[in-house]
Amino acid sequence: MYVSLAPRGLAAMKTTSVANLSCGIWLLTARLAQAIWNPIIPGWNPDPAILRHDKDYYIASSSFEYTPRLPIYHSTDLSNWTLFSHVATRPEQLQLYGTPTAAGAWAPSLSRFKGKFWLTAMTRWTHDPVARVWPRVWFMSSTDMVNWSDPVWAEPWGIDPELFNDPVTGKTYLNLMAPNNNKDRLWGLSGCEVSVTSGKCIGPYVSLWNGTLPQGPNARPEGPKTVYKDGYYYLIAAEGGTDELHRVTVARSKSPLGPYEAGPDNPLLFNGQYGFTNLTVQSTGHATLVETAEGEWYASYLTRRNINGSSPLGRESFLTKVKWVDGWPVMNNGGPVLLSEQVAPASSGPRPVPAPWVDDFSNSKLHPEWYQLRTQYTETYKIFNGRLVFRPNVFSLSERDTPAALLRKQKSLNMTFSAELLGFKGSLGPRNRVGISAYLSEFQHQDIGLRGCVNATGMCLYTETRRNGTLDYWQTPLNTTDKLESGLTLHIRATPLTYQLGYSFKGEEAPTFVATIESRWQAFGPAGWFVFTGNSFALFATGEGEPWPYDAPDVGFNKVTETYFEEDIPDYDSGDCRRFDGTVVLASEGDAEQGRTIGARGGAGQWRLFHWPDGLELEMAINRTPENLFFQLRSEYIPALAAPCVPIASCSVDTMFHRTRDRGSRAFAMFYRACIPTRPPEFASSQSNQSFRGPPPPLQLQPIERS
Repeated sequence: MYVSLAPRGLAAMKTTSVANLSCGIWLLTARLAQAIWNPIIPGWNPDPAILRHDKDYYIASSSFEYTPRLPIYHSTDLSNWTLFSHVATRPEQLQLYGTPTAAGAWAPSLSRFKGKFWLTAMTRWTHDPVARVWPRVWFMSSTDMVNWSDPVWAEPWGIDPELFNDPVTGKTYLNLMAPNNNKDRLWGLSGCEVSVTSGKCIGPYVSLWNGTLPQGPNARPEGPKTVYKDGYYYLIAAEGGTDELHRVTVARSKSPLGPYEAGPDNPLLFNGQYGFTNLTVQSTGHATLVETAEGEWYASYLTRRNINGSSPLGRESFLTKVKWVDGWPVMNNGGPVLLSEQVAPASSGPRPVPAPWVDDFSNSKLHPEWYQLRTQYTETYKIFNGRLVFRPNVFSLSERDTPAALLRKQKSLNMTFSAELLGFKGSLGPRNRVGISAYLSEFQHQDIGLRGCVNATGMCLYTETRRNGTLDYWQTPLNTTDKLESGLTLHIRATPLTYQLGYSFKGEEAPTFVATIESRWQAFGPAGWFVFTGNSFALFATGEGEPWPYDAPDVGFNKVTETYFEEDIPDYDSGDCRRFDGTVVLASEGDAEQGRTIGARGGAGQWRLFHWPDGLELEMAINRTPENLFFQLRSEYIPALAAPCVPIASCSVDTMFHRTRDRGSRAFAMFYRACIPTRPPEFASSQSNQSFRGPPPPLQLQPIERS
């Protein structure tokens, strides 16, 4: 069976593990039962689409190359979420063969009409444009959220589709991000009235909205989600690409097919405007609105927790409150998303640590949170007598195929994943491997396991760690050559900054760790490849290019345990610093007399200079910059500079580019941060971060017409 071992009291829940970082002391936390803390679903679950039916809430998220596909989570209080089902569980529903990492099934939307639940999503089989295999849109229906129909493939092609059933007319519309101009293929939001039987448009296919940002590869709007309220159709969109520029925007119309007008306070949610390395929470986007039975509004959305510049858990599901002001939605009271703030405060106490999770494989069916990669050709495992036994094939975790592997999403930045190997009689050859892995993709996975020794006789414990194509290998022989006694356990200790690989034998109290790799390598994609998932923990066995020997022993696992530790991830990611804010003015060289001007000439790229006499340094990354443009800080803000200011080397300054279309100016905006020491480094802690964590509002952009 699989169980969570409930601790006895708060003291029993606290297993302390402290890592000293530049931003303070990291401790791991979990969620109070009645409070709503972010992330509401920890571990990678991007593109969360929320739906309420009666008193039940459901969230569907992306699964990419993992199977079963498109998980659906359930809650009755918006706080406690459990895995409820998966949408595509049969190979004939959706097949993925040779699909690269981060392709597969993306961006679901949930809706209910005509007495059924509907899930709309898309599939991409490859990222290679030369292959000319484009993403395809489909939808399925269900009466119980468990058993889903075969897909209906829609006529339009694109990504991030939704089915919206108009409560006024009863008509159903398919909206998606797709080419809206066949000549130059500018991407925007398009839609049509659709037949849910055939998937074909039964009305005009029209351009809905091109978003708020200038046209470009990272500006195109995506993820449309439509809400009807008080006579308006509100189109919620994601813009700015999938990384730091990601944000939530809104437009509204009197008709579901437009024309749409942009909201007055876009973006609705965008932590990037407070600095890319300032706040821990980044890439806030892809939101869906939901109204509770009591008339309150919330939005689910994706974001990532930025840990020293990387996010090993990938994009997680968050929740925020929504208010309606003057006919427009306002998210999170218009402020930034902070990890220290509850979405719905219900307690002033800390979040308890999750109980340990154990799977001893005593159930006849696999726990639903185990996943496989792509579509399996043949059975790769079996469960009997409390054992998981693999049926290894020729594929390893480095293949873009279907290895004999089971994976669970990493749910915490501070935890241990442990797996006890089956004992067996016999031996393994050098190509025969069984082990566990911190798995991100076919390019990045960190393995520890058992195999036949390389260039030696007998069996060896080994590790393989990968850093952008660089492989480090370690092995040590066991003191046996013809059997493995039960009790050998493999461990992966995950902290916010590292993964440690280790082992322990029966009776040993603590693991022996033999390899360490920085966690940033588990949030990394080689040039030309995407990483849309986060880290998972894998069990695997492989013949490494050869069939598993007919006379080789059965290999597998007796038990898997996940142990969680406390965490208190700070609101700020880079250093014990606070922001300094002022008004930024874009000015040409002739406007210098209007105030104290600082600047540097140059084209697009990194601009570095900007040293004020009172010690403030600014470093700006400028994109699409008009030549000879100067930046000016209005003189009335000069007295606000606190002294002493530390050099920029201590804390980075962040910039981003944004909508300005005034009288021919090239479109961008600049945001900045000054680093001001708040207390000596030896006293830095998460508490000191939170003592000043309330950030001021975003800077106001004032464009000046260029001559």
